[in-house]
Amino acid sequence: MVLEAWLLGRMELRYNRHRLDESAFHRRHALVLLLCLLLAPGYRVERDAALSLLWPEQLPQERMNDLRSVLSSLRRTL
Repeated sequence: MVLEAWLLGRMELRYNRHRLDESAFHRRHALVLLLCLLLAPGYRVERDAALSLLWPEQLPQERMNDLRSVLSSLRRTL
């Protein structure tokens, strides 16, 4: 499994040589999370940082439920 990302200029993602465009991501937050992970050192983002970035105005429990859903969507896409 290989994920390639071009982030300068026009964004392009390829997974196992197949191009993924934004429409492949059923939830926009899944794409945003993937891009954050790609840009983070060691491809790691702390949970609280991801929650604050994706849902700054929601309550913590609501954000955790949404994060689980976004992670599931991202796994299905990839």
